[in-house]
Amino acid sequence: MDAGPRPGRSRALLEEIGGKLPHLVDREGGLYLEEGGATFPILSVRLGNPVAASEMGKIEIDAGLLSADRPGLGSSLVALVALAKAAGFGAKSAGGDSGFVYEWDFLLGFHLRAEDRVVLAEGVATREALPGGGVTADVGTVAKAVERFEAAVGPTLPPLARTVLFDLVGLLADRDGEAEIDEFPPSFARRLVRHGWLDRVLPEAAREHARALEAGLDEATRFRPIETFKGEGLALTKFEDAFGKGGWLLQAPARTAYTLTPPRPHYHPKAWEGLRDARLVVELPGGVDPNRREDFWKETTALRLFHRGTLLASWEKEAGFRADQAAWRRVVPELGSGGVLKTLLPPHLLLVDLAGDVRALFTPHGRLVPPQDATPAESDRFLAEAVAALPDPPHLDLFGEYFFQYVYDSPDTANPSLVGNKKQRGDIHQTARETLSSVFGGMCRGDCDDLSEMYAEIATRQGKLAHVLYLPAHAAAAW
Repeated sequence: MDAGPRPGRSRALLEEIGGKLPHLVDREGGLYLEEGGATFPILSVRLGNPVAASEMGKIEIDAGLLSADRPGLGSSLVALVALAKAAGFGAKSAGGDSGFVYEWDFLLGFHLRAEDRVVLAEGVATREALPGGGVTADVGTVAKAVERFEAAVGPTLPPLARTVLFDLVGLLADRDGEAEIDEFPPSFARRLVRHGWLDRVLPEAAREHARALEAGLDEATRFRPIETFKGEGLALTKFEDAFGKGGWLLQAPARTAYTLTPPRPHYHPKAWEGLRDARLVVELPGGVDPNRREDFWKETTALRLFHRGTLLASWEKEAGFRADQAAWRRVVPELGSGGVLKTLLPPHLLLVDLAGDVRALFTPHGRLVPPQDATPAESDRFLAEAVAALPDPPHLDLFGEYFFQYVYDSPDTANPSLVGNKKQRGDIHQTARETLSSVFGGMCRGDCDDLSEMYAEIATRQGKLAHVLYLPAHAAAAW
């Protein structure tokens, strides 16, 4: 272990770091990290990060961790060093470099990271080689499955139904881009097919071909590990599908957690400019595997939404919903132009599964779980929850942002479950219950009059005198 800082070095070290940071103490010409009763001498600076002496050798400390002033950074480092030493990690010689960096992130909390190992509060884990180098599936499997599906199903469908159906399945192998507000993204087409929508639109004799297409899509959307660290009872895995969607999953005896990018709001692209850098963390009890249990989300213990290390909002089973309004509006600024309500997209949280399907919305006023099936009882349950969780226009708008996909109505009156497009479309006016019965993977669908009917139905149940207004080429709800 290094003998400690040399007298007179503290000022030079602070200048290299970029100025005084919380918990860095200048004492008798030496610089020390002091917090929670723990003390670590600062020996040098590496790329702006202080390098501290410890019982396992030199440790680089992320300067951002110090500037964030997170409670427990000193006591946590003591505990992590003890875990690392017990595992045989550290410098090969006294005072040597341990190879570890001390960091914090929203999934792992305080941890030590090296190129091939990580030390967490839950234990130590070492990088493992993956078969095939962790390569994800090829989207080409989807494109080939679509070709086979179209060849088999085409002769069984009338020309109009065939055209709009093939337009939709033709998107299955594409990645999401910047779609127009009245166009649905490829991920929505994949959601429909993943959740059995083809059985509603195909004649019974052709449904066997849907199974083959679904299997090809499942292969491409199945998450595969592309990086993994494992230890005793501990696994940390980076996962991804063939479309680049993914995140990190931590599995430990007392805790399971995963992190993803939150869903994109449908109607406010400016809000996405901030939220695209946000990360959602879902906390579950140990032993609950979100990859293997369909109902895993019911055991969620906490949700947290971070933006570059700052906590924007959280929900905990006991404490409920909390949000930092000022921090939220720095990331999701008020809109207030073109007649749009300034306070749209208020603080909220979405419980999203690994496939990106919304399992629940949390607001300060309650929880809203999307319809689970097309039964009247399930519609009543959803509407009752919406009345409580979405009490005002900014919160009511969240239904349209996350539970409703704008699509053109089917142009085929004999097959109303089909999805139209700009060239071939019909006009089928849905009641609120009919819109809720269109749900697949937590997402309803329809056009502007259907969304307006939903808003009006919820507002009416809240005691408002609500109406659907028909405008030139548009519809809206008002009360």
